[in-house]
Amino acid sequence: MITLPGASTSTPQSPPAIRRFLSYCLIIASVTVAAFLPSLRNGFTNWDDDRLVSANPDIHRVNARTIITVFTSTYLNHYLPVTMLSFMGEYSLFKLNPAPYHATNMSLHVLNALLLFGLIYLLSRNHTVSMLTALLFAIHPLRVESVAWIAERKGVLSASFYLISLISYIRYRQNGGRGRYAVCMLTFIASLLSKSMAISLPFVLLLMDYVMGRRIDKKSLVEKIPFFGVSAVFACIAYFSVQDSVSQGIHYSVVQYMLSPTYNICFYLFKTVFPASLCALYGIDEHKAGLTLTMALSAVAVCAIAVAAYYSRRYSKIGVFSVLFFLITLLPVLQIASSGGWTMVADRYTYIPLIGVYFLSATGFYFLLQKTFEKRNIARAILLCLGGAVMVWFASMTYHQCKVWKDGLTLWNDVVNKSPGAVAYTNRGFAYALRHNYSRAIEDYNRAIGLNPAYAPIYNNRGNAYSAMGDATLALENYNQAIALDPRYAQAYANRGIVFKTAGNFNRAVEDFSQAIRLAPRYAQAYSNLGGAYCYTGNIDLAEIAYSRAIRLNPEYADAYYGRGLALCFKGELQRAVEDYNRAIAINPEYAEAYNNRGVAYKDMGDIHGAIESFNRAIALNPRYAQAYYGRGLAYSAGGDDARGLEDIKKACALGLNSACKLFSNN
Repeated sequence: MITLPGASTSTPQSPPAIRRFLSYCLIIASVTVAAFLPSLRNGFTNWDDDRLVSANPDIHRVNARTIITVFTSTYLNHYLPVTMLSFMGEYSLFKLNPAPYHATNMSLHVLNALLLFGLIYLLSRNHTVSMLTALLFAIHPLRVESVAWIAERKGVLSASFYLISLISYIRYRQNGGRGRYAVCMLTFIASLLSKSMAISLPFVLLLMDYVMGRRIDKKSLVEKIPFFGVSAVFACIAYFSVQDSVSQGIHYSVVQYMLSPTYNICFYLFKTVFPASLCALYGIDEHKAGLTLTMALSAVAVCAIAVAAYYSRRYSKIGVFSVLFFLITLLPVLQIASSGGWTMVADRYTYIPLIGVYFLSATGFYFLLQKTFEKRNIARAILLCLGGAVMVWFASMTYHQCKVWKDGLTLWNDVVNKSPGAVAYTNRGFAYALRHNYSRAIEDYNRAIGLNPAYAPIYNNRGNAYSAMGDATLALENYNQAIALDPRYAQAYANRGIVFKTAGNFNRAVEDFSQAIRLAPRYAQAYSNLGGAYCYTGNIDLAEIAYSRAIRLNPEYADAYYGRGLALCFKGELQRAVEDYNRAIAINPEYAEAYNNRGVAYKDMGDIHGAIESFNRAIALNPRYAQAYYGRGLAYSAGGDDARGLEDIKKACALGLNSACKLFSNN
């Protein structure tokens, strides 16, 4: 087994050594890009990509207000301001083209592999061990979820800062300097601002002291106090961020609850060695026969690993370092303090922790190579072939696993095939609904209800499908059931409000939209719908306020500008209404209704040319738009062209507009 140097001083590198180092970096980067290349052709999924990127108004503009918003808000019960800033920058450049988002994730992963190569080299001074560790990290199939899933940007970005912080600490230990210490602290904070899982870093710094031969004394501990303080602050933020989340997942017996951390550890180690049947959501059935026995055996296995690591310290510190690194960095996601959830494990949780396992594996492989080097026998050839085959196998599996994340339907088809459960069917149903295949969506929602009839989002989604199919009665029944199961379900109130508004029950609609807003004060769509309900009840001033609030929450909300424009027309403020219609059109150039209403406003203002031009645009977008023909006919007549006006009114009548027919019959 190789031993680690004290790393108390830096070793100057000769030009050949530098060239070799750079050639290794090129190999690592090239192999990583090749393995993850299919991810560049993937799109957005309907698993958090929408809530963080494609349907998240907070990232659609870069200004002081939106920056303050991302630093004062949580997303999916996580505090992720630096991650959200990265999405904000990409949206400003590429809008909703998914390729750049995937390219960024891949680039960060390549960077992390290179940083890991440098980190392990600083610890081992061994190019072979460093490269093997970095390659295992880079191309292992367990990395796919973190890289190919846009929403998991938080993990790869946090890891970049995490690794830079560790490298900065090693350089600080080698050469001293407040600057290196400051870089270590600042990158640690940036890592936490990307994802709170980085709270483990202060403990890893102590582990670095151990493996580099430094005594863990008072000075070493005092040096880490600022890091522990920052970690404690972010641990509190993470704790309070999840307090409003409601767990409707599985729950374990007391014995299973106690043994689940060791089960998780063994699960990850097994998947590291045999990364087959990887899944975006591992459903764990608490009633599955033998689960408790499996957990008990896992506890025995973990104890055996701990004993082996303890006794290995006689020969090398690497065993203790690797095992403790794995356990310490995995601790935040072992669900020791969890009361239940949809799954106990996830591939993304291993992004940083498995570095310890890869380092130990690479060191062991190098040790075996050294043992067979002098003999030059067949054992060495077999060992090299076996190592190469494992690398090719991992890279091939990673390449194909990336394709699973092509889009939402592909992803959830894979989950349903491997680990069918209520969440999997619910999300696949939503993927079908996004494609307007509502009958298939309802089939999946029905399966999900059969598996977990107490899961409120299923009923909300099924209500949406029935609503889209025009069945208001079944839609209401499902929204009522969702609210009965979860009285704090803001989306269900908002969706029920839409059904009431469509049915003409505007007072009930106002109640539901208002309740949705009370439960989710930043719910822009609920404010916009509330504005529409107020318009129908004649509360125009309240409608304007509601629409304005929706616009403040989402400055790219075309429907809110359109609605406020309508409210301003009711108030007689036609110029302001035209300005709002213009904003709606700028956001959505194919907004035929906004062109039509702008035409009406222009006509009422006496701008006949502007009115006719607006109606022309509306008709070009929708050749069967009866109201646009009617409005243009009135505009032509107001401009003195009665013949063309009568022709358009006749066309509107032919399209079924009663008011046009009455006017045409009078002429």
